[in-house]
Amino acid sequence: LDRAAHERAVEEASRVARQRGRPTLASDIRETTGDWLIRAGNDVSFHASFPVVGRLQLPFDLTVKGRLQIASSLADALLAIALWDALDDATKDELLGPWVQFVNDD
Repeated sequence: LDRAAHERAVEEASRVARQRGRPTLASDIRETTGDWLIRAGNDVSFHASFPVVGRLQLPFDLTVKGRLQIASSLADALLAIALWDALDDATKDELLGPWVQFVNDD
């Protein structure tokens, strides 16, 4: 991950959101995603919804660090989707990249 390029993409998406009259879109998405992930991580039924083969196999690292990584990459992907028609392809790719990499990580 090129952090500088990623930050530029987040800033560009935030700028576009402001232009479209949604100045808090990025922060709203981050807050909602973080809140959801905290609730999901603490919900026993969330953990139980994944198959158990020998030992519990969760597709995500639900430690605090893992939750932060999930929340950040998911929030950026959702921001790209929310502004899809207004963002150039390079910005969309940069915002989606960490989430795509995360869910495809073996």
